[in-house]
This record gives sequence, structure tokens and C-alpha cells, in this order.
Amino acid sequence: MSETTYEYEPDTLDEHGEVVRRGRLIRSVTVHDPLWTEEDLGWAMAERANANSLCPTGCGHYLDETTDPALEGEWEVPTPTVCFACRELEKAKAPYQADDVDPGHLFHVRRRQR
Repeated sequence: MSETTYEYEPDTLDEHGEVVRRGRLIRSVTVHDPLWTEEDLGWAMAERANANSLCPTGCGHYLDETTDPALEGEWEVPTPTVCFACRELEKAKAPYQADDVDPGHLFHVRRRQR
């Protein structure tokens, strides 16, 4: 949302007080609403703080927990789950990993139409 205000020169009047010439536009100012509200900014900053508090190597847990000596030995890695879509995607990428293949191939996976 935005709001524009206009400023004009005074109108030119004749001897009877009638407008002979309208005043020219000398300034217009448009004020736009901010793209981010204070609440938006707060949420964005909270998300960044949250992301910065996670383990950077990818376990997905909070560093204050994963580096706490009192929690050593409390972590376990369950049996992995197979993502069949990722499996097919990695198989398709394999022939393009050689040094003699030009980079830039874009891959995606989709479900077969039946």
C-alpha cells in the first residue's frame, strides 16, 4: 500500500477571483508501506537464530544439546530408511559424475504415471 501527496503552486486568479490558470504541480511524495512489518522482521530474525543454533554438519539437533558432556552416550542412529526416489535419482546421476562429462546437468525425479 502506498500514499501519494501532491503540492501545487497557487492558482492564478483574475480581478474577479476566478481561476485563470491552475497552479503547476511542484512536488509529489509517495510513501510506501514497508515490505516487512516489525512482526515479519521478528519472525525472520528468530528463524535465523534457530538455524544458527543447529549443528552445522547436518544431524539436525541443537548444538547446546549435542555438545553437552552430560548427554554423551544419549544419542543413537536408527536403521536408515530408504527413499526410493532418491535411490533412482542417484543412479541416474552416476554416469554424469565422470571427469570428462560437462557440468550443468539438472536432475529431478517424478513419480511414474500409471
